[in-house]
Amino acid sequence: MAALILTLLGLTTIISCYLLFKEKRQNTQLKQHNQQMALALDHVNACIYIKDADSRYLYANKPCLELFGVDQHALKGSPDARYFPIETVQRLRQIDLQVLEQQQASRQEVEVTDETGHTTVYLESKYPLPYNKAENKTLVGISTDITELWTLRKQLEQQAWHDGLTGLYNRLKIDQIFTEQLNLAKTQQHPFSIMLLDLDLFKAINDEYGHQVGDQVLQQVSHVIQKSCQTKPIASRWGGEEFLIVCPYMNQEQTLALANQIRLAIKSAHYPVKKTVTTSIGIATLNDDFNGDALLKRADDALYLAKNSGRDTVVCAGTDTACAEPITCYTD
Repeated sequence: MAALILTLLGLTTIISCYLLFKEKRQNTQLKQHNQQMALALDHVNACIYIKDADSRYLYANKPCLELFGVDQHALKGSPDARYFPIETVQRLRQIDLQVLEQQQASRQEVEVTDETGHTTVYLESKYPLPYNKAENKTLVGISTDITELWTLRKQLEQQAWHDGLTGLYNRLKIDQIFTEQLNLAKTQQHPFSIMLLDLDLFKAINDEYGHQVGDQVLQQVSHVIQKSCQTKPIASRWGGEEFLIVCPYMNQEQTLALANQIRLAIKSAHYPVKKTVTTSIGIATLNDDFNGDALLKRADDALYLAKNSGRDTVVCAGTDTACAEPITCYTD
């Protein structure tokens, strides 16, 4: 009997030792696995981090630690406010809350401008981590520097949407803006006007001084127009020496005042030619029964009348406004 007991005790000891050895081996393997995973994350060309429900950092990989200038110990529990300007902190917190509350992944671009004025753009990819009721919500984030790609995209947008000579919106972009603003005006029932400008006798400038000087005139005129349209109006080069200005939230009277201001500014500006540069302008304002094509047609007709009324003139389609000299207003 005693021998049996000793045998059982021996087996129990052997089994316990085996289980303990197995557990220690598993812990060692798990530790090695975690070390390997951390090493792999440290070599990823992106900032990877884990945050808690209060947007405080629990972990970050090496690139993120180097960006923040801290070690893992100093990072733990620290907020975004330690590393980013207040505008960025608010933006990051907004994204964090969205991910944590909705438990859905998010991919958004975030611009970070430092105290020297340098801007870096990050693609913030954030994912909620699984949790149970006894645990706090956490998320994992991957921040990738896309500044170079973002800059290239902005340059392509500039080329696609802006006129190469004047820097104003081109016809493709202003067509889009015109449609959007027209629909918005109809929906919200607010005033909406447009004006078409055409430089007077511009062909004569090109013929006498050459196209290079003509381009300089167009650039100066565009500068004058852009300077006059710093708030609501949106200016574009419609084609050649013709410009379209979209005027949301502006009625006929307001648009007429702006048109006269632009006409006088163009006339008084300095150009590399001896001739006086003038412009004719046609204005049209949205009525309930006007669609986009009809509005453009009315502005074009008003411009035609301005040209035939002696040039250097503004004509308003469908208005009884009395205009001061030398502006002539046309009434349908």
